[in-house]
Amino acid sequence: MVELYGIKVNTGSNGEVGGECEGIRELVSCLPYHNGNLPENGIENSSRGALTVKDVASLLILYMVKKRHKHEGKNSGGASGEGKHLYREIEITRNRYGKPYLKNEGNIHFNVSHSGSWAVGAVDSFPVGIDVERIRPVNLEIAERFFAWQEYEELLKKDYPERLDYFFELWTLKESYIKAVGRGLSVPLGSFSVLPGNGGQADSSILDNQDLGCRFKMCALEPGYRMAVCSLGTNPFGEIRLMDIMSFAREIKAL
Repeated sequence: MVELYGIKVNTGSNGEVGGECEGIRELVSCLPYHNGNLPENGIENSSRGALTVKDVASLLILYMVKKRHKHEGKNSGGASGEGKHLYREIEITRNRYGKPYLKNEGNIHFNVSHSGSWAVGAVDSFPVGIDVERIRPVNLEIAERFFAWQEYEELLKKDYPERLDYFFELWTLKESYIKAVGRGLSVPLGSFSVLPGNGGQADSSILDNQDLGCRFKMCALEPGYRMAVCSLGTNPFGEIRLMDIMSFAREIKAL
């Protein structure tokens, strides 16, 4: 099953998670810094001594991998309740296009994304990609430049108030596909369409795209956001598990 997670993070104007409660301090202590300032294991972190949405996304990678290891009976380091050891024995590297993956573990694939107040992640036994975007004003001429012609035509069919929402729906679908195949923007956004291909079936949340050889799922987070997941495998999509930052802190402490 494709496991999906969403962490709601309330941040201040400086982009940092507010509050000095114990749970937040514990999450900060989990950040895998080396010698106090350099990230190790391929995980990027954006601050020291504070927690940002980007940091939560990094922790979500480690959390998902650890959960998979426990499910498979593996020990990825650290006793239960020792969140600061979460990253031990989990070696993450990146391919030539920058996509992170587990070194020497081809049966666990993951991806994360963050935008606004949300960090989201997906993990599966097949390659996956995920993207979340906060809906915000954009110049819709971007779609004419970067979308496939079929997608651009569908966008123009929408009433004007709906076009912005539909733009971000298509954008997250396309980003999730690029992240799933792991080749970054070496795959031009306009070179493929995420609309159902020949023989593809679609419902309100699942898109089977036989032309691309993948499956998509749209997930609801909250108004003002769009999120899409792409799987290159056949496992069913699970329901997204939503947590606030304190629930996530407790989950990490319990690992």
